[in-house]
Amino acid sequence: MIRVCIITGAGHKPSIGYQTALHFSKCGYRVIAISRSVDQEVKQDYQTLGIEILEKDVNDPVVQDQLINLCQGRLDLLVHNAMSTNVTYIEQRLSRNSWVEHLQTGVISIYELTVKLQ
Repeated sequence: MIRVCIITGAGHKPSIGYQTALHFSKCGYRVIAISRSVDQEVKQDYQTLGIEILEKDVNDPVVQDQLINLCQGRLDLLVHNAMSTNVTYIEQRLSRNSWVEHLQTGVISIYELTVKLQ
């Protein structure tokens, strides 16, 4: 049986998410990658390797459900690499809105996705 993994934040090259997707694809996993935006070169690489890519936001509960449906009842590995990069600083500190965005992407979305997978 083919192992399945989801990798968030895997839309840009070079990046940890991109390299992780390549690695697990070469290890025989069925890889589902997700990113808010995806470089054209990454799309081409993924297509060549059979990596599925969603150009969507993992924070969206509807998108989380789509990810779960793509797994078809099997998920062996979840690599949460996504993080918000749209930050604003106030006097060298993150603004409240930036903190909320970081927490939503880095903690809350992965918690919601994990709970839905159980």
